[in-house]
Amino acid sequence: MSRLSKNDHGITEYRMVIRRGDLVSTPSSLSVGSASPAIATLDGSGKGQGQIYRVAPDVEAGFATAANPVRPGESILIVATGLGPTNPLVDEGKAVVAESRVGATGDVRVRIGNVLATDVSAWLVPGQIGLYFVSAAVPMDVSLGDAMPVVVAANGVESQVVTIAVQAAITPSARRVR
Repeated sequence: MSRLSKNDHGITEYRMVIRRGDLVSTPSSLSVGSASPAIATLDGSGKGQGQIYRVAPDVEAGFATAANPVRPGESILIVATGLGPTNPLVDEGKAVVAESRVGATGDVRVRIGNVLATDVSAWLVPGQIGLYFVSAAVPMDVSLGDAMPVVVAANGVESQVVTIAVQAAITPSARRVR
């Protein structure tokens, strides 16, 4: 059972009973959290390559795959859901208008490999319902590889693990044409 519900009463647990005809289940506890983050993936499976854009100067924005890896110090933009309350509050089932920036109010963190990203911010995607962009800077000391793990945490609750390609930074001497 899954249900998105506004939880503005501070309630963290409900008692649930299921009835079917004359049959009644025993009461069960149903915990409610302030966030339930998930990162979108390219194939929609919730596993593998995340819907994570590489945002870098002089590079056309695109997904951070092995063919277009991010580099330490560059920015990424992660597509996610379930990051919790926003400011200002948005009515359930309503899209955010393009002119407004509605940020997540909770503590949002991004981990690439075993390193926390810096300059993290999260906001609702204009024109969409319940979809967030999470912006972060790739740490300078991140491990390199074609499938580095990425996790978004909101209010201490972690998303599933997805992957991103990270390549060594290009040094100024490597940019020179000989």
